[in-house]
Amino acid sequence: AMPHKMYGFHFCFDDKSLRPLVSGLRFLLDKRGRRRFRAHYGDEQKIAFQLQTFGISCNDDSTFKLDNGEFDLSWHKEWLQIRKNQEDLASNNTDVKAPVTIPHRFDILFGRSRSAREHTGNLRATHLVSMWQSKYDEASRYEKTVISEKIIAIIRDSGGQFLKWEKGKGWIRVEDNAAREKVAHWFRHNRQKNSRKQRWKIVGKQKPETTIKPGLAGLRSFASTHTYI
Repeated sequence: AMPHKMYGFHFCFDDKSLRPLVSGLRFLLDKRGRRRFRAHYGDEQKIAFQLQTFGISCNDDSTFKLDNGEFDLSWHKEWLQIRKNQEDLASNNTDVKAPVTIPHRFDILFGRSRSAREHTGNLRATHLVSMWQSKYDEASRYEKTVISEKIIAIIRDSGGQFLKWEKGKGWIRVEDNAAREKVAHWFRHNRQKNSRKQRWKIVGKQKPETTIKPGLAGLRSFASTHTYI
């Protein structure tokens, strides 16, 4: 049974064959229900962006996670406050750019959350860093700054922005210094990761080729060829 009072009804699907079902579902709703019904078709990322435009978070901590039988609407209320702040800022006709509500595909998201690490813009940026890693390691301090600026320019030329989340405000554009530091951090992290891989390769190639002989003499022979720390 449908709830007596419905604020919104979002139907998400990724199979085109379900389109007739969605149309039929819309037909079964009354006039008020049809105004509040939204269908979202596409892959997971596309649907997530569409839902966020309605203030529905798609992070690990779901907006509608049940807590003692009640809905948790804390994120939705925060989103409403963000929208109000943005509208107030726009109405004041200030030169300050309004915060971003929904990050775009090639935006760079600051933060350590899984959603930030797996965002398309962050994955694309780390790939760019990997491509420039060898030149960056051999470059001087000034040249490293130039390389970082090139990567930032590539990201911005594709419409990407460097964004940091601020509670109650939304995604705020960071200063150029913060963007350069973010790129430099990726280079350092990538260098450390490559160094660890290289060490593991070396350790894997240096396995001792010894045969343990039976008896006490074999144990002495094995111990003499191994050093324990």
